[in-house]
Amino acid sequence: MKAFEIREDLEILENQEREALDKGVILLSKTNDRCYGYYQLACGHFTFLHYGAVRKSLKGEFRCKECLDVKLQADADKFNLVYNKDVKSKGCDWRNYTFPCGHSKDLKTANVRFSAVACCTCQKLKIEQEASDAGLILIDHNRNDSHRNYLLPCGHEKVISIDSVRHKSFRCRVCQDNQYEKEAIEAGVIYNRGIKASHHDYRIYTLPCGCAKEIAVACIRKGTFECKNH
Repeated sequence: MKAFEIREDLEILENQEREALDKGVILLSKTNDRCYGYYQLACGHFTFLHYGAVRKSLKGEFRCKECLDVKLQADADKFNLVYNKDVKSKGCDWRNYTFPCGHSKDLKTANVRFSAVACCTCQKLKIEQEASDAGLILIDHNRNDSHRNYLLPCGHEKVISIDSVRHKSFRCRVCQDNQYEKEAIEAGVIYNRGIKASHHDYRIYTLPCGCAKEIAVACIRKGTFECKNH
């Protein structure tokens, strides 16, 4: 905001004083800018307002920054955040807050008002650590859902849910398919890796007779399968 200087030596015009009272504010002094005056708002706080804005306004519509700051900090208190009122944020609906962990971030005021907001920096560090604990390398953070892209120990990339990595309940589908294909060759059948079976323990195989059949992976390994049609 432009820096104003209060000029108590300048006379307040009667019509300007009356216009202010009509709108629920008090004109206290003129300033070094001929278009702005120094006013007391209905809440008791003080601010600089444009004379024309006062003239055209509805009664009581003036926003008090000090009152707004108090309200925003009260909203932040509910989630143990610190509202950094003196830090410039990236938009009018955004403000800068500090989390209990010490990290700061611009957040939408509506999000802070209605829900607890997690620290993205801490969340990122946690996801990276969980990936490392599971023997994975986190490739990117560019997803907005519950999944991330990881590099597996075998060298293949895979999109895995964060929860699955946390519980180490994942496997490489490429390596798994390669193993199924190897077992199929040993059993004299063809593994159709591109066709989905109806059960997670089954896969689709083409038998020597040419028939495609859904067979349990364990049966392929043991060689205990046959074609019902031939």
